Amino acid sequence: MSKVTKGLALVCFVLLGATQEGVAGNVVFTGLDANNNLFSTVGNWDTFPVQADSMSIHYQTGSSPGNPAQLDKAFSDNFTYFTTFNAVPSFTGTAYVEVLSGGVVDTINAFVGNSIQTARAGQLTLKTGSAFHAHTANNGFLTIGTGGAGHMIIENAAAVSFGNISLGANGIMTYEFGANSVSTFVSTKSNGAATMLLDGIIELDLSAGPAVGNYSLIDSSHVDTTMTGALATWLTGQGGSYTNTGSYAGANFKVLNGGTTEWVLSSANGGSTLNFTVIPEPATLGLFAVSIGMFMAIRKLHL
Repeated sequence: MSKVTKGLALVCFVLLGATQEGVAGNVVFTGLDANNNLFSTVGNWDTFPVQADSMSIHYQTGSSPGNPAQLDKAFSDNFTYFTTFNAVPSFTGTAYVEVLSGGVVDTINAFVGNSIQTARAGQLTLKTGSAFHAHTANNGFLTIGTGGAGHMIIENAAAVSFGNISLGANGIMTYEFGANSVSTFVSTKSNGAATMLLDGIIELDLSAGPAVGNYSLIDSSHVDTTMTGALATWLTGQGGSYTNTGSYAGANFKVLNGGTTEWVLSSANGGSTLNFTVIPEPATLGLFAVSIGMFMAIRKLHL
C-alpha cells in the first residue's frame, strides 16, 4: 500500500470514528446492548475510545434497579480514565448503574445524582470486587445527593477512594457488610485537609451478621481533616459515639437488619474517621461471667 493510500485510509478511519457517538468530547450513553451491558466485548459499545473527557449514564424516566446499566470487566479493560463520571438521567427520573466485579472506574470527579438539578437522581452500586477511585491520589471529589437525589451502595470487598467526599442532604451511602469485613471509603488526600461533608444518610446493612470487631467506614489519615455536616454534628452531640442494639433509623444514620447486634458508631483521629464497632451481646457477656464464677468456685474447692 502506498503512502498516499495509507494516508487516505487513516483519514477515513478518523472521520468514521468521529461520527460515532462518544468518540470526541463528552461520552453520553443512552441505552443498553443485547446483554444489558454497556461495555460488552460482543456488544456494540466496544468501539468507544479508551479515554474520554466525561462520561454520563443517561436514561429517561422509567429506569429501574432491575434493569441497570452495568459496567463489567470489559469496561476496566477498555475504559481507564474519565474527567467526570455522572450517574444521572437525561431529563427527570433516576439513572441506575452497577459496576460489576472486575470493573474499574478511574475518574477525577464523580457525581451520583445531579449536582444542580433536583429532578435528576442517580443510584450507583459497587459490586463485590469492583473499584471506584480518583485518578490522582490527592484530588477528586465524590459527590452524592447534592441537588438531585443520590444513592451509592457499596458491597463488601468493593474499593472506593477519592480525595474528598460530599454526601449531600439528598444523598444516601449504604454499606453492605460481609461476615468479617466491610468496604471503606478512603480519603487519599495527604497534602492538605480533605473535604468530608456528611449532610446525608450513612446506612449500614447488617444482613450478613458481621462478627464482633471494629470496622472503618470512612478513613482519612490527614491530621487536619475533620468530618462536618449534619451527621458529624449529631455524633459530636452524642459525645463522639453512639451505642444501640439492632436496627436503627435516625435522621442521618440508619442500621438495617440489625437483629440483636449491639453496636457503636464513633469518630476517631480528631474526627477524621468514622467507625462502626460490633460488640458482644449481653447474653454472651453473661455466659462469660457465669463461666468465670464457676471456675472460681471450682478453684476454691481445690484449695
